[in-house]
Amino acid sequence: DAFLLAAARSLFATARAKFEKAEEQLIRWCTEQRKHGRRLTSLAVRLKMREFAKDHYKDAASSFKASRGWLKRFMNRYKLTWRRRK
Repeated sequence: DAFLLAAARSLFATARAKFEKAEEQLIRWCTEQRKHGRRLTSLAVRLKMREFAKDHYKDAASSFKASRGWLKRFMNRYKLTWRRRK
């Protein structure tokens, strides 16, 4: 049982995103925004992700909420952090 639990955790830790193409596009968008000195808010990132998910996945994205929990996992998945306001 301990082996199966460890295997499940390992599998979960390396699992790919459900909307991988949309997340990759979101990373490019975020990078572009930062390059131009624009601030990114959690709301802006979540709204843009919903837009990209609809573009790439049509009907499957209708139930996607881009919740705060998704945002936290997204940022962990891509090792992103928030910058402080200046």
